[in-house]
Amino acid sequence: MFRKRFLAALLAVLFLLGTLEARILYIGMKQPYSKVASQGKARTITVAQSRGSIYDRNGERLVGETEKYFAVLKPNIASVSMLGSVLSEERMAELFSEIGDERPLLVSIPRPLVDTENFKVLKTYERYASPQIAAHLIGYLDSSKSEGVSGIEKSFDELLQGAAGKISASFVVNGFGSVMEGEEINIREENYNSAEGIELTLDKKIQTAVEEALTNSTIEKGAVVVLDVKTSAILAMASRPAFDPNNLAAALDDPNSPFINRALTPYSVGSVYKPIVASAAIAAGIYPDYEYTCTGSIRVNNVVFNCHKHEGHGKINMDEAIALSCNVYFVNLAEQIGKEGIIDLSSKLGLGKSTTLAPNIINEAGILPANAEIKNPGDLANLSFGQGRLMATPLQMAAVYACYANDGVYNEPYLLQKMLDGSGGVTANYVPGEGTRAMSMHITELMKRMMLLTVTDGSGKAAKPTLCTAAGKTATAQSGWYDENGNEVLQTWFAGYFPAEKPQYAVVVMKEDGSTPITDCAPVFKEIADRILADYPL
Repeated sequence: MFRKRFLAALLAVLFLLGTLEARILYIGMKQPYSKVASQGKARTITVAQSRGSIYDRNGERLVGETEKYFAVLKPNIASVSMLGSVLSEERMAELFSEIGDERPLLVSIPRPLVDTENFKVLKTYERYASPQIAAHLIGYLDSSKSEGVSGIEKSFDELLQGAAGKISASFVVNGFGSVMEGEEINIREENYNSAEGIELTLDKKIQTAVEEALTNSTIEKGAVVVLDVKTSAILAMASRPAFDPNNLAAALDDPNSPFINRALTPYSVGSVYKPIVASAAIAAGIYPDYEYTCTGSIRVNNVVFNCHKHEGHGKINMDEAIALSCNVYFVNLAEQIGKEGIIDLSSKLGLGKSTTLAPNIINEAGILPANAEIKNPGDLANLSFGQGRLMATPLQMAAVYACYANDGVYNEPYLLQKMLDGSGGVTANYVPGEGTRAMSMHITELMKRMMLLTVTDGSGKAAKPTLCTAAGKTATAQSGWYDENGNEVLQTWFAGYFPAEKPQYAVVVMKEDGSTPITDCAPVFKEIADRILADYPL
């Protein structure tokens, strides 16, 4: 186009000079140029696109809330000049260079400006924030930003795509693509940022508290889960490392595998399993006043099992064994009651069973050894303090502790709550399964006392919240994995609930490749509890 204009200008000069050849050439070019330029047509630019939304349990959007502003400009100096207050000199130079193309301009700007005749400012919404909360559960889209690849985005892709919308801007341009003088910029919204979508059990405030507590912690690889103790509704779930759905390439290059949802991945659980063994013992008739002398180790079939306190705890009862996390006591306890009661109770508490939270979002089953697989006293000894083949996910262990807090009634964790139409009306409710009694209230009351003692006087002191009481259990689990230096990787845990007297929230904190739960996990539990109670006072 620039070449044609240059030639036309040159020929116009020659025309004025009066040469016949110039007059013939100029007229030959001028007539079709004028004819084409007078033919107006609409040109539409898509400013932003959206799809159905994802909400928390209170109807708060979990996606599509990050504001982003665009200016739609007529490509002239006056329009571009008015962006000088919000754009850098470099960006302004780029825009001035684009004016010569005489094409409509769409420019991202950091904040809104007042509309003028030459441009309009539009508020749009980015699908994801940076960082995006609950990224592993929400998932991400493909490169076209239209199809769900993982998480809820994939589980309900048809619903979310069906609620797609967009904002577009229209101009009338001439035959050469130039905006015609005096024409308005027309903005059209088609179902943009629709209310239609899916509502989850997550609580945005609690999820945010969990994410920020993890950011403040030493947990580079691990997970946190928060459940409602009465229903096992998932109020928060976070995995570390997280990924940025706006920059997936960075996660692909991360050796720590950010795409893995560690909250749904099985790990060795260690001593957070001991309350199950203690509960099975009480059910078998061995009460908390049963005493055993811990000398620092115990021999089972010529295999020595050590306590973390090498000199031993001395004579202790069940309450003290839970609070002090004595391995030797629990090896002896398992020998007294056998494997059947322990495995049966573990199964009632959901261990060894997978749970489908949504299509394509599955809490893995982990490993609960069958009775036949515990072939010798050594296998039973390992099981007694949560080692051996036993593996469970952080979500499974959160449901176990929710059961203790719920007076022995076990509920399977769930994530989905409602489906909403374009006006925000409910089109479907997800009904969770009914709870089942896994333990008597008598047993759970005894166990609550032991786990409260763990936080007030035992290994879990660092988990004690400022704003309430809490109960729970620490763990340092051997994984059987080794790092490049030959050191065994440890999984550290704190599992518990609060307030201790009238429980509302069950929380599990797990660190992969940890050192001690006292510094790794217990302080994270404390921070989460205090932040939740600050938002939702008792």
